[in-house]
Amino acid sequence: MAVKRKSSQRAGITSRLAHPGAPVLHDFGSYQDPALGSRLLMVMQFVEGTGVDDVVAEHGPLPLGWIASIGAQVAAVLTAAHELGILHRDLKPPNRRPA
Repeated sequence: MAVKRKSSQRAGITSRLAHPGAPVLHDFGSYQDPALGSRLLMVMQFVEGTGVDDVVAEHGPLPLGWIASIGAQVAAVLTAAHELGILHRDLKPPNRRPA
């Protein structure tokens, strides 16, 4: 139950993150899976777009201006998250959707 409590705390904090570059957390909870037991879930806003990894695969090395823009967007969202005590643990190109 410690995992469930900790996940609920994290989801509660994450639900307070209001930034245009971050997906909205709509709901969180748990359900009983017949085969796997108790499972946690988070219902988040779907963000359409292409990951940075796909952009690089399609266009090759990105111009410096693109890189700077993507970096600034990521830094702005991380700053807002860190102000709430949120630490993102899965930063990687497929998870980034440039605006």
